[in-house]
Amino acid sequence: MSPQNVEKSERTQEAQATVQQSAEHMKEEARSAAEAQKERALRMASEQKDRAIGKVNALADALRASGDQLRQKQEGQMAEYIDRASERLNSYADMLRDRDMRDMLREARQMARRNPSLFLGGAFALGFALTRFLKSSQGEAGYGYAGESGYLARGEVQGGYAGTPGGPQVGPAPSAGYAGSGLYGGSAPAEPDVTRRPV
Repeated sequence: MSPQNVEKSERTQEAQATVQQSAEHMKEEARSAAEAQKERALRMASEQKDRAIGKVNALADALRASGDQLRQKQEGQMAEYIDRASERLNSYADMLRDRDMRDMLREARQMARRNPSLFLGGAFALGFALTRFLKSSQGEAGYGYAGESGYLARGEVQGGYAGTPGGPQVGPAPSAGYAGSGLYGGSAPAEPDVTRRPV
């Protein structure tokens, strides 16, 4: 082989070695970048898992409080359902603390495929319980009654006539069917005070 061919072959080998080294270096950099990205993703997933656990525990506490209030309102059966849901949420939160995020996501997908009505049923039960609780709370805050008159104490004047016992009359003078105290539906109408003067 001539010296020129030998030199050319050596340059070719050097170029091939350089290309191979560059390829290996690029592969290593890509591998390192992928590992770093994976670590960041796992760290973010772990943080999200911790936040999810906190929210699940908060929801369980809220359900437990709602169950106690429903039980005080003689809603024992609904309170029992709420208590069971709260216990299951707490158990689920405890399980999440000891599980890897990847395993958790995989099992969640499998559970959703096996029983998709589980999540919908839980959401429906929660919404129904909260609706019953709100309606029950509003029922206790109903209107009161004004004394013995039997009318709602809303502050407005019934029929446009109102007055106070022994005080001045507000509005037109009471006619038949209106009490002398100014409240509709009270006692008999007051006798008019008419004094005859001698002619």
